[in-house]
Amino acid sequence: MQFINLSNNLTKVISEQLSINLREFTFFNKLALISICLLPIFHLTFNDWTGYWVVLSSLFSFISIIQNKKSIKIVLNDPRAKWVIIGLIAYPLAILLSQLCRWSFNHKSYLDTSPFLYFIPVFIFISWKKIDMGRWLQLILPLVIIGAGWSTFYHHRELAFPGWVEDHRLAPYFSDPLAFGQMMITLGIMCLSTIDFKRSTLKNLLIHIWSFLGFLVGIYLSLKSGSRTGWLALPFLILLILSTKTKWPLYKSFLFSLFSISVLVACLYYFSPIFHERINLAILEISSYPWNGGIAPDTSVGLRITFQRLGWFYFSQSPFYGWGTAGYTSIKDAPEVLSFSTQFARDFVYTALFHNELMTQMVRYGILGIIGYFLAVLVPLYICIKKISSQNTTIQRGALICSCFLIAQIIVGFSDEFINLKGMVAFYAYLIVTLVSTVLNFSSREDYN
Repeated sequence: MQFINLSNNLTKVISEQLSINLREFTFFNKLALISICLLPIFHLTFNDWTGYWVVLSSLFSFISIIQNKKSIKIVLNDPRAKWVIIGLIAYPLAILLSQLCRWSFNHKSYLDTSPFLYFIPVFIFISWKKIDMGRWLQLILPLVIIGAGWSTFYHHRELAFPGWVEDHRLAPYFSDPLAFGQMMITLGIMCLSTIDFKRSTLKNLLIHIWSFLGFLVGIYLSLKSGSRTGWLALPFLILLILSTKTKWPLYKSFLFSLFSISVLVACLYYFSPIFHERINLAILEISSYPWNGGIAPDTSVGLRITFQRLGWFYFSQSPFYGWGTAGYTSIKDAPEVLSFSTQFARDFVYTALFHNELMTQMVRYGILGIIGYFLAVLVPLYICIKKISSQNTTIQRGALICSCFLIAQIIVGFSDEFINLKGMVAFYAYLIVTLVSTVLNFSSREDYN
């Protein structure tokens, strides 16, 4: 009885925020809605929080769909929805085909990418019910960031990896500082993208202050993580937000964005010791890399360059269906790579991957991995970019938030993986499914006919 009362209270709060009429919602519809809305809130606050809500969201969405099978036909009437579902099955299918071609099977690969499949019923449910998830994310994204900050400083700090503590790198004990740092700056930018200064009511002002707080805390936590990953995306995303929000010509947005970023970078460089040290170190390591031959040093930037050279060699030896997760043992220390890489670098990529999303998928699954990447990343980006200038506030908000997230992840993917572990895949799939479904929900058929 208490559970039902709690469920009703939560649903009422969510429905008021999303302006949803709950009269047509069955009991399982309400449970699905609650699960979907609660899933991201403490993603980086408590370990395993996301996993539990992924399962519940998928289960209740699936039951809701089975109760009304017409929902599937309603959603799939939109050709774009079919492409989204293809994108969700792309990676698991690439793994299956790659393993069939190599006749070597490993269940762990499917476990890591399984959240893509879990979110298919979630996508159908949100699209069927026409829920504006962009509005919900506008409210709770700062809470996600603040929750991550609390976990970073107070939640089981004794469990943090000793190496992170020695290097003064802060992150929740269950998250890698690289992944944590890039996610904080990404979520911070997504908060910034929800601010619309043209709307001047008190309620909107409070929401915009809340969003700006999320942006500031996200930047701060990214700096405290000691990671440079994701910072390159900042100027591109500010340019995108400016050109979308202000309707300025591209050159005007570019100049203002360039000026703003220059001021921000200068301030961080001169007033943030961590930022100053990391930038100087990156410049030194790039300039000292042995581009003309010789063994590359095992520095932060030097290793990343070496990882790409190693990845390209391994990919070239099996370009069509790849090697699987770590199947290239026989050529790991081939003579061709001994001339420029250390044993440490070769052992590192064997256990910790190539610090590049596309390269990692190329080595694992060859051309199939490239196709999977394009379908899972570029299809939703294309859908959102097309709608980013929509006159409909709901569509524009969802499209802009999703575009900021995807562009940030693409740029992050140049120096780290973002579709790798199950938790990362789950959060990625959640944001794509909820935001793209919002864009599709509120677009009329005339928009794509």
